[in-house]
Amino acid sequence: MAIRSFFARWWGSAEDAVEENLGLLAENPPPSTESPADRAQPSRLKRSRSGRRTGAPCRPFPRRAARKLLEEVPVLGRKGALLLVQIHRLDARQLARESPRKLQRDLHLWALSSIGRETLGPRKVPTHEELARWIAAAREQDCQPGRQCTG
Repeated sequence: MAIRSFFARWWGSAEDAVEENLGLLAENPPPSTESPADRAQPSRLKRSRSGRRTGAPCRPFPRRAARKLLEEVPVLGRKGALLLVQIHRLDARQLARESPRKLQRDLHLWALSSIGRETLGPRKVPTHEELARWIAAAREQDCQPGRQCTG
């Protein structure tokens, strides 16, 4: 009885309320019940180890940025370039300004994260000497003719 009086106050009768709500539903349908995997493009979905598609779309940015960094500093190798992109060192100029100790600290902190553990797997963080070699190569790349040297 209380519900009818509520409707009567707002719409006049329960039948009017139902008609108005149906009209609103026709204008604004409810959100889709599809999962993200159904909405995403099939080629842009991650695949699990079993080959099934998961709902999380692939993010090509780290790989693209790693390729760009690898073109600038070929000494890094594919995995080294991807590690540096993951800790936000995106170009040779940024890498040339770093110290090996700071890079190693950032890599160790990143390796403790879930993404870091997943990316590194059984491998270890690059050594201090390897990082120093990467930085020296980036400085050489950065000091080519026509560019202002950073350090």
